[in-house]
Amino acid sequence: MNYVLAADATLTCKHTGVITLTASQLLKLGGRGVVIVVAGSVGTTCTQKPSPANPSWQQCTSFILGTGSRASHLTIQGQAVLTDALTGETNGVPENGVIFTAKSTQLKVAP
Repeated sequence: MNYVLAADATLTCKHTGVITLTASQLLKLGGRGVVIVVAGSVGTTCTQKPSPANPSWQQCTSFILGTGSRASHLTIQGQAVLTDALTGETNGVPENGVIFTAKSTQLKVAP
């Protein structure tokens, strides 16, 4: 079982670029909306950038949500809610991983 994500969860690239989470206000956990969408872009705070020493490096600018990140049996207006099984990657080079922190542990759902 996984926990449903609330709006206080955080998602960043490994270089501190913030990935936007969108919450629905139709279902709330402790007053916080439940996350239904992850934006496809990474904020400009990503610190991985090309340099003279590393010209092939690429700053993270987009994010792809991994499979298994959504609850299969809980939807809000047709969109599956996201769970703490969230995975994904960015388009950054050489590193494209993400750091995810879920703060809510109030509502469990089957994967």
